Amino acid sequence: MQIDPQETFNFNDKQCIQYLNRFRSSKRFLASFRRKYTTIVAYHATNINEKERLSIQTNGLKRASSTLFRQKAIDRFILPTDPIATQMEILEIIDNHFWRKVSIGEINLVIDNELLTHRDAYHYLLFGPESLLPLADDLRKKFNVNFRNRMIEFGEHAIVKVIVPVSLTDDTWINNIYDYYNEYVREICLVIKEDLHQENIIEIKNVPRPYDYHNFLYY
Repeated sequence: MQIDPQETFNFNDKQCIQYLNRFRSSKRFLASFRRKYTTIVAYHATNINEKERLSIQTNGLKRASSTLFRQKAIDRFILPTDPIATQMEILEIIDNHFWRKVSIGEINLVIDNELLTHRDAYHYLLFGPESLLPLADDLRKKFNVNFRNRMIEFGEHAIVKVIVPVSLTDDTWINNIYDYYNEYVREICLVIKEDLHQENIIEIKNVPRPYDYHNFLYY
């Protein structure tokens, strides 16, 4: 998918900020936004290895599902250096954790990429899929091993830059742009309930491991 600067909202673009400055009402902003823009530049923070990177490059970003997260859990929590018996026990706990099938999930994004290294939102970049954190904590209690650290040490910290069709975007998230710019909310999020295909991926950029301001590793 090619980016048309005239039809793409990019929070880091000065012209888009000038456009935002024209409005004093979120209702008018929403109506105008849907007429003016067809796509939005957004960012997804994660922690991935080469296999997952290739999957994103080839297949795009996929919505959350029990099958997807089960595999992510296996890749992150079971190490080749673990005793075989321990590996099997971890796998059993993972499978018990994912007993409920999730057929339709979400992709969580932000529109201002600076938030991903900010003190309030860096944990997405530090750990990757936060849905695995409760499982990591359950495993820590069982084995007395910090499985959050295994999430951090897995792969490379990366930011996936994408282009999202406005047609997939709920009014809530467009209004969120207005509220964030006018300091009514602290985050400028975008949640979609559709897969983002390969053509929607602009780039996958490795970034340094973020500093753990809130000590989430031992939370």
